[in-house]
Amino acid sequence: MRQILACLLVVLLASYVAQSRSNYKVTATNRNTTSITLILTYTGQDEYYVKPTSPIAKNLVFTFKTLAFNDFTFKITDQNNKRFEVPQSGIFPIDPLANFSFPIAASAVTIDYIENPFDFRIIRKQNGAILFSTF
Repeated sequence: MRQILACLLVVLLASYVAQSRSNYKVTATNRNTTSITLILTYTGQDEYYVKPTSPIAKNLVFTFKTLAFNDFTFKITDQNNKRFEVPQSGIFPIDPLANFSFPIAASAVTIDYIENPFDFRIIRKQNGAILFSTF
């Protein structure tokens, strides 16, 4: 009986996740040779996630950047609310010479995204392996 309930729970959870597509769309794009920045706007009707103390961020900034041939980074931040980030300077600077940038076209990865609803995936060019996906 427990196994049946566990399987039912997994099926229900998978169904919920499959239906909960992204409620964001791309409203602005800024591209250069080493990075892509997208402004995402919330398209859903909800004001908060699960409980009133967890408001939904209405505007997000998605940034993808290639740092070296095999290195890349991406982050999603709230456009309207600042958050703490580890300082880029000090005793252990992440990029001491300010030269961590590499052309996306020459890197080992590429990014593919859909604007509405926003979904993205990062793909290894050599063999088409999907490294990260929200599709």
